[in-house]
Amino acid sequence: MTFDTLSQGLRWTFWVLLWLMTCLLGAVLFLGTVPVSAPLRWAMFAVVLGIVAEDVRRKLQPTPARSRH
Repeated sequence: MTFDTLSQGLRWTFWVLLWLMTCLLGAVLFLGTVPVSAPLRWAMFAVVLGIVAEDVRRKLQPTPARSRH
């Protein structure tokens, strides 16, 4: 296992845990306290999942190598 693999794994673990905690806390606070209809709740949940999916898509794109100049 190289240092780069370890670094990537730790970075992904950090971001996954951060997103998971944010989503769970938001779901508990918002869905538990705000009286809205069920379709609106699902729509808001879909928006959050879309944001997470976009973040993952951006992280999966290869980053250009940095210049040594």
